[in-house]
Amino acid sequence: MAGAVAEGADPRWPFVCASAGVVLAALALAWAERHAAPRPVAVSTPSQPPAAASRWLLLLAAALLAALAFAAARSLNAAAQFRRFVAADALPLWLPVFWAAFNLALWPAMKLAPKFGELRLVAAGAALGAAAAAVALAAPSLHVLAGAQALAGAAWAAMLAGGFMAALALGHVGREGRFSGAVSSSLAGASMLRLVLVASGTAAVLREAGGGLLNALPVLLWSGAALLLAWALRSAARPSGSARAT
Repeated sequence: MAGAVAEGADPRWPFVCASAGVVLAALALAWAERHAAPRPVAVSTPSQPPAAASRWLLLLAAALLAALAFAAARSLNAAAQFRRFVAADALPLWLPVFWAAFNLALWPAMKLAPKFGELRLVAAGAALGAAAAAVALAAPSLHVLAGAQALAGAAWAAMLAGGFMAALALGHVGREGRFSGAVSSSLAGASMLRLVLVASGTAAVLREAGGGLLNALPVLLWSGAALLLAWALRSAARPSGSARAT
């Protein structure tokens, strides 16, 4: 019965509805936490130093830019870039290159973050992602494009691992859940925007118009994220009594 009703419907709508459901559930949980949970009595948390607050805001802005770049690179550009060299039926063989590199790099990135510095790792990942996206944009061959996609996957692993670990460090003590949740919300917001662009047909219109802006978006957005994080690192280098997240 449900299959008969769904037959002929746009297959993208279930993903849109599922994402909307996740957003509504998150909002409901946030409301419940704020209004239903008992208020602690005489419990105080240390105030966040201005330098740490500045780094946190820069990290959050960079996370949003990086998530938008990821959405554009994977959902809007990757298939079109591979189609320059392979037929449509070969895409399932080449599109997972990004995720293969991501999975291989994620564990080393988590181990590297505390030694290299969380914010430094995110900044390096964003710069590496921008470089990989630029190479993919002008790749002269399939193997160069596949290498650029793999490099972007490793860069995304560095950004995610370093980003969440930096959020935990900047939120210490007492704000770890709020800060890491805000980073997750940035990723979810970028995914929702991507779904809206695809479901509304706006992405297809931009692609048919030439795709120049779509192709350049990952380069521009990941570069912007790297610049914001470089600014955050500059503020972190100044003496302060804040928690370490460099």
